[in-house]
Amino acid sequence: MVKITLKHKQGSYPIYVGVYLAEIGPRLRREDFGQKVMVITDRKVSTLYGETVVNSLYQAGFQANLAISGQGEKAKTFRTVYRLLQAVSQYNLERKDVILGLGGGVTGDIAAFVASIYLRGVPYVSVPTTLLAQVDAAIGGKTGVDLPWGKNLIGTFYQPRLVWMDIGTLLSLPRRQILQGIAEVIKYGMILEASLLSFLEENSPDTLFKHFPLLVEKSVKIKTRVVESDEKEEKGLREILNFGHTVGHGIEMAYLPKFTHGESVCLGMVAESWLAINLGYAKKEILARLICLLKKYSLPWDISRLSVDRVLRFLKFDKKVKQGRWRFVLPRKIGQGETGVELEPGFVRQTWKKFSRRITNEG
Repeated sequence: MVKITLKHKQGSYPIYVGVYLAEIGPRLRREDFGQKVMVITDRKVSTLYGETVVNSLYQAGFQANLAISGQGEKAKTFRTVYRLLQAVSQYNLERKDVILGLGGGVTGDIAAFVASIYLRGVPYVSVPTTLLAQVDAAIGGKTGVDLPWGKNLIGTFYQPRLVWMDIGTLLSLPRRQILQGIAEVIKYGMILEASLLSFLEENSPDTLFKHFPLLVEKSVKIKTRVVESDEKEEKGLREILNFGHTVGHGIEMAYLPKFTHGESVCLGMVAESWLAINLGYAKKEILARLICLLKKYSLPWDISRLSVDRVLRFLKFDKKVKQGRWRFVLPRKIGQGETGVELEPGFVRQTWKKFSRRITNEG
């Protein structure tokens, strides 16, 4: 078990890596919480782990109940939030009682948002069960709900009281879900930690499961460091974590449900690396290395297969737009990125189409 502490403006919270779901109850008992815990999860995760978590809470002296949130990005709506708020209220949750998010990134975003607005904020505990959530989404206090035309346009910054990661839950994930998490690890390697990229290049996708503890721990430490330096993106430092996400969010919304979040980020990283090359920020080798790694892990990379205009229609609603200009994180070299790069929509469209022509000519 590894304990990592994330410090923020209101205090700090522990992130436990390599613990067991069955031990969550006794750990929460050590906190100054009320008697009730509402576990928000989706139906699939509830079937796998709901009973384990609820029994652990009961045995520790809590009253516990389950609320089902729905699965996938399409569940991140105000309709889902309202339904969960009804369940929480009807359970008579009080201000010291707990909302516990059990599941992947979508569940965590919704559950944390509900916790942040119910009774103007009740304690939130994050129990991520997917690789993507453990390496990224569960850390840092961002909550989010989508609008039909934009991802995470509604949300709050709301830090959990603790994060509990059982690596064993990753063994039940289908390969596609695992690769979603690997996409975020690749992101860290591209703009913050070159050694992570090298590690993925040197190891086989077939042996990934052996390296889950290392990948999760390293990723958590990287994100913790960034969040501590700029908790609410007021200094531009935390923005570095958005590499691949500006274009990626546009792809995700434009093509729902064809691409997962992680797959969309992969395509976004290719697009934004190509922008960096055309601006003279980076050398062509950086894109070649990225594409080679994405191919190795069977992740999507060919943005020439996408409709540029279809994707860009969603970018204008990106929450990072500033005075009509789109803001990007672009790689300088492996392990180093540039934040706050503002580009005109016309340049992005023209450059993307140039990539498409290049791939066509090379094919």
